[in-house]
Amino acid sequence: MLVRIMTSWDGGDVEPDSGGFVHLSWPDQVAGTIQRYYGDATSLTFLVLDEGALRPGTLRVEETGHGAYPHLYARLPAAAVFQAIPWRPGEPVTLKPPG
Repeated sequence: MLVRIMTSWDGGDVEPDSGGFVHLSWPDQVAGTIQRYYGDATSLTFLVLDEGALRPGTLRVEETGHGAYPHLYARLPAAAVFQAIPWRPGEPVTLKPPG
């Protein structure tokens, strides 16, 4: 299961950032990603992805300064979002796998 963390989501496709990819996390990486990059956020949306709906050959696992993370080298299609979960600091993170 893959997760994209967003400060907001309009329901559309997610474009790659200036590095050419969409940052993703595995569920066990979500808490650390929030601490490092979203510490001041008052709310977030977790996009739980159906990995099978991603274009083949576009997902790479790459080493970062904080471990190996999945990166999507393509637009993230809205159709690949299995579930969008709103979240606020202090709430438990509950992620349900697709299928």
